[in-house]
Amino acid sequence: MSPVIASHGLPKSRALVDLADTQRLYRVLSARDGRFDGQFFVGVTSTKIYCRPICRVRVPLQKNCRFYAHAAQAESAGFRPCLRCRPELAPQFLSVQQGPELALQAMRAIQRGELMQGNFARLAQSLGVTDRHLRRVFQSHSGVSPVQYLQTSRLLLAKQLLCDSNLSMTEIAFASGFQSLRRFNASFIEHYRLQPGALRKASHAVNTSQTSGFNRFPLRVRLAFSAPFDAIALFRFLEQRAIEGIETVSVSTRKASYQRLLRLDDARGEIEVLWRSGRQYLELGVSESLASHLVVIMRLTRRVFDLDASSGHIDADLGELAASRPGLRLPGAFDPFEIAIRAVLGQQITVAAARTLARRLVERYGQTPGDGSNQTGESLAHQMFFPRAADIARLEVSQLAQLGMPASRAETLINIARWFASSPDGHRARSDFEVLLEELLALKGVGPWTASYILMRGWSLPDVFLPGDVVLRKVTGCATDKLMMLHAERWAPWRSYAVIHLWAQAHSLKS
Repeated sequence: MSPVIASHGLPKSRALVDLADTQRLYRVLSARDGRFDGQFFVGVTSTKIYCRPICRVRVPLQKNCRFYAHAAQAESAGFRPCLRCRPELAPQFLSVQQGPELALQAMRAIQRGELMQGNFARLAQSLGVTDRHLRRVFQSHSGVSPVQYLQTSRLLLAKQLLCDSNLSMTEIAFASGFQSLRRFNASFIEHYRLQPGALRKASHAVNTSQTSGFNRFPLRVRLAFSAPFDAIALFRFLEQRAIEGIETVSVSTRKASYQRLLRLDDARGEIEVLWRSGRQYLELGVSESLASHLVVIMRLTRRVFDLDASSGHIDADLGELAASRPGLRLPGAFDPFEIAIRAVLGQQITVAAARTLARRLVERYGQTPGDGSNQTGESLAHQMFFPRAADIARLEVSQLAQLGMPASRAETLINIARWFASSPDGHRARSDFEVLLEELLALKGVGPWTASYILMRGWSLPDVFLPGDVVLRKVTGCATDKLMMLHAERWAPWRSYAVIHLWAQAHSLKS
């Protein structure tokens, strides 16, 4: 039976909040309700500042409040971002927004950093429309031009890097998509009426006292999320699947940390993600050897920890299934290839056994800094990195079988590795998910469960169910896969989240 994948891999667009309902929005603002963080912004006419709904400053008079769907609208109306609540930290809801799919695809591409250079003509071509038509639809939906939306995205990213990182001004300018330091400075001063250097000096004085115990990483940024957020369940999920030598996870009721060694292009280093109870953000630390990839790592980490999910809306749609465990997130992946290999290694064996095989694979074919790469100087003991697709693609079946797996499974690993290696970017940027599914299923040894799992976690698709999953069949009480898949239709368009909830239920029953 084929997996369930919604059109474009994303749920049908719908509204988060009604901007016309100013009375309700003002009540949310007055309550500083964290569930609505990132769903709207409020501009205050008396100060010309715009804020997140969780801002801790004194609540302004309602007559002075103007509500906006996104930061670009507020800035286009002449408001500047608040220095206290920092709108650049607000979650970005990529999969639950309202409007024409064409405009939403363009907005998502900007949010993912795919249009830093503003090549809307190429994006329009990929979407099968003219550049002029895309700009018209974008303006009509968002209230700002694509250029204005992109400029706000660049400036807010630069503002975050100024406040949280130790990157140089030049590095920040180019990481944020500006073509020169001069243009960055001019744009920042024009829009925010503030010198970048002055903002950095003021923010570093405030942030120094808030990052104790995290100082071994020269690059530190905050990644916000909206409530509810079951951090403990998410870190536990990663802990159970952590590969020794690459990842280490520690979890308690008050804090949790996830460390891993990461390779991006030719750069190698370590990252750490910290969660602390009572804070509505994660802290990301990045080693200096990965400085040139900081923005990419920020976006990958948001996806791995599913920080842009609107848990309140998802839980409401899932109903009783989510009632006992609100805020469960969909764990993503830093690299779809890594998840694909893990999925095959886990076929018909336990999570612990799959983790053992993954450790053997890394120990045999992962590379250490001693092979001529950049030294990381970090803390993880073995200093191993997950093998690249090209590393596995050139192996023989007998070599992989020596790790303790059937020859058929070793052959499947090589087939998958060759498929990933056939694309310059390893298929990471693809969004034609129906075609991706067909290509994965065409690989020998890849069945519906494996293909579904790869798409669910490797590409973070929110509406995928897993045919043939024994645990899901047991928890749902369905006698056949067909009945289970029909049963799961009630959870559309969040069937991936339903999978996480059902797995959590099964784990609770065994505990």
